[in-house]
Amino acid sequence: MGVFDTYDITVFLVTLGATLFIGFLASKTENTSSDFFLGGKTLRWWAIAGSVFGTNVSATHIVGMLGVGYSIGFAQSHYEFGAIPALLLLAYIFLPVYHKLGVTTLSEYLEIRYDEKSRLLYSIILILLIILQMMASFYIGSRSMLLLFKGTKLEISYELGILVLGIITTGYTLFGGLKAVVWTDVIQSVIILIGSFVICYLTFIQPEVGGWEGLIEKESLIEHNSKMRLYLPSDHPDLPLSGAFSGLILLHFFYWGTNQYLVQRALGAVSEREARIGIISASFLKLFIPFLSITTGVAAYHFFKGRGIDAEIVPDSALPELLKIIVPKGFGLSGIIASAILGAILSSLDSMMNSGATLFTLDIYKKYINQNANDKQLVRVSQIVMILIVIISMISTMFFFGVNYKGSFVLKVSALSSYLTPGIVVVFLAGMLSRRVSPSAAFFSILIAPIFGFFTEYFYNHYLFQVSLLHNIFGDKLNFMYRVSFSVGLTYILLFIISRFSEQNPEKEALNWIDISGHSKTDITILGIKIFIFVLFQVLFIYLAIQNLEQKHWFSLIAFLFTMGLFIYNLIRKMGGLQNFQVSQIFRDDRFYAGLLASITASMLLFFL
Repeated sequence: MGVFDTYDITVFLVTLGATLFIGFLASKTENTSSDFFLGGKTLRWWAIAGSVFGTNVSATHIVGMLGVGYSIGFAQSHYEFGAIPALLLLAYIFLPVYHKLGVTTLSEYLEIRYDEKSRLLYSIILILLIILQMMASFYIGSRSMLLLFKGTKLEISYELGILVLGIITTGYTLFGGLKAVVWTDVIQSVIILIGSFVICYLTFIQPEVGGWEGLIEKESLIEHNSKMRLYLPSDHPDLPLSGAFSGLILLHFFYWGTNQYLVQRALGAVSEREARIGIISASFLKLFIPFLSITTGVAAYHFFKGRGIDAEIVPDSALPELLKIIVPKGFGLSGIIASAILGAILSSLDSMMNSGATLFTLDIYKKYINQNANDKQLVRVSQIVMILIVIISMISTMFFFGVNYKGSFVLKVSALSSYLTPGIVVVFLAGMLSRRVSPSAAFFSILIAPIFGFFTEYFYNHYLFQVSLLHNIFGDKLNFMYRVSFSVGLTYILLFIISRFSEQNPEKEALNWIDISGHSKTDITILGIKIFIFVLFQVLFIYLAIQNLEQKHWFSLIAFLFTMGLFIYNLIRKMGGLQNFQVSQIFRDDRFYAGLLASITASMLLFFL
């Protein structure tokens, strides 16, 4: 790509200007604290889908995941495929409870279900996680912009790039609240998809790659070291198979079901059904990421290798270095791609800023500092907090992560944040699916879970790795996914031990999904059996496909038909049986599309063995 020409600079600046204009335009409709924090609960499904997708698909996806695809391979797709069950859990288990209780923040649910101590602890942890995630966006965003704009009129330093990103995002988020965030996220999601398609296409048409068929042929020649494998050994240091189906799934449950800055969009929906449709639509968009970003990273590996420069490229620089070579000048394509990367950065930063400020304002300021604060005061405090969060995140990024950082920031951030999340996962799941959990147990579980994580990792890495059986399973160092699994297990035990010996609150115990949704114990038992049978069959399909790799595409098709069949069967039963069944009804039911989503995911897990 080298130097931006006039077309590229024009496209980039026009796109940036249009995004900021839309953000400021949306801010004119924010008049109350409800408008500012939840968009006045007027968000439609398409707005939720665009905002959820835009918030999730940050620069760490476009730049970072391509880098992981380049260095490790397609196994990174577990970060996308594994999100699907968590998104369905949000849509059909967590969301009905959140909407029924009318919560503004997820910490508010913890106070309603447990007590205000758990609410405060959650808010503090989430604000810390938001700052960490913002550091990732600032780091990858500024580093990418530095490399992309090098030698052009837009060239800036790494530190100045961080400052510019902070100023731009703060500009429209500060005054616009959630509605401004959502509107800009929708626009940025479209730009992200267009830019990602352009990057993917330009990479695959290179002669060193030879299109999809060329990539698969090259990968078949290195079968044992193929980067297009979805499943890596259990002792793999970065993406172990068993870790992906245990700890990583639990992290998905946190990220998609109990994470304020993702779920806040669904809480602002005009109705629960609109929220569900938005979540499912965003999930379909996520299925593009393994192919638009991760597989493009694998293709980039072969491109650089064919050019003889693969040894010079570090993961987080793979995309900028790739674009310098493959993007033709004179068409404005560099401007589109730069706009996509910038859009990915802004769409994540604005969401995290808004949610962090929401948590502090409602859970700390209004509850402990000024209980009589009016709408104007709440919005003003939220704006001040946004500025402080941005300043802290920018300074931390410059201090801890310089432009020459060599590792993969995607995996680094996942590992760091995973110390804080197991307790939250346990408390939310137990609160939703069990009656016998006490307030004291919830608080101490969130508080002590990080300690379990640190000690589990310490004892394994210093002592237990010497046990041959454990070493053969987990390797030299305990991967963070395994750490999360052990931490969740220990926290779950602690939760129920403390609950057994502490005071119960019958009114709060009834605020779970089982009671709120009106299900009986029999219903839950039957649901558990269905889930067990479904998982058992999926494991069977995977086992048979591994034994017959040449026929894996047939097992992939069988998994799709089996999963879709189960969803359609249950839909027909819900509609009163075959005698009342109408085809048109199925296509109007969001559960059909949830089934289609699950079926495609099950199929993909087999197709890329």
